[in-house]
Formats: sequence, C-alpha cells, structure tokens
Amino acid sequence: MKLLGVLAVLVLGLANAQTLPEFKLEDTSGNVVTLATLKGKPALVVFWATWCGVCASELPQLRELATKDKLDVYLLSVSDSPGEVRSFLAEYKLSMFKPLFRHAGGDNCTAVAERWHVVGQPVSFALDARGRLVARYAGYVDAATVRKALGL
Repeated sequence: MKLLGVLAVLVLGLANAQTLPEFKLEDTSGNVVTLATLKGKPALVVFWATWCGVCASELPQLRELATKDKLDVYLLSVSDSPGEVRSFLAEYKLSMFKPLFRHAGGDNCTAVAERWHVVGQPVSFALDARGRLVARYAGYVDAATVRKALGL
C-alpha cells in the first residue's frame, strides 16, 4: 500500500515559488478567507473528499503536520456539502483542520479547484509564508515530504 502511495504522488518541486490565483471562501465561523489572509506562515491547502480512500489514508499525516508542526491545513471539498464535511471532521475528531466553504458573493471550492488546475483528489498545495506555491502534490503525501518542501 505504501508503494502505491509513493507511486501516486506527483511532486512539482518549484525552483522559484509561484503565485496562485486568488480565492474568496469562508471558514466554519463564516469569516472570509483569501489567499492573502493565508500569508504570514506556511500553509497546506488540500483538495479532498470525505469518500476518497486515498484522502482518508493521508489524514494521519496531515494531522501530524497540523498538531506537531502547527501547520495550518485547509481542506476544500468540491463534492461534499458543508454539513457532510463538518460531520466527517467531528466524527473523526479532526478539529485541527480548517475546512473552507463557498462564500456568498465569492467563490465555491469547485471554482478554486478549476483555477488551480486540480483534477481528482487529493491534491495538496504547500504555500510559503508569503502565500506562494512551493510544491504541489497529486495523490498521497506524507508529512516528511511537506516538511522538507516548507523547511519545517
């Protein structure tokens, strides 16, 4: 299984950090979250789904990054309702993650996925403290790989 996970990872290590298209979503409290608001510390933005097996197998790695490394891990689902996401995170005690949802007058997760060229899930974006893309992972990613990309 681990070999399949390693084979499923597509890493685009970027020599120079790149800027991603802006977005406007909401967190669980209704606060507006944009790419600009993520600036100030590194973050991981993950496109995932509650029903995705690879996404589920990756959650312990993401939990480690969020709890041990204090990395902000933002979850965007293009196929689950906000209620499904909230229920899933509550059921599995995953309050350390920061799910983002559609913002009235702003974006929905599908629009962000399209602008960020996301196909399938999970797809993760490691952002530096300036909000720039330093690595993109399509498929399973482990905590050590993200730490290395972000210099944690």
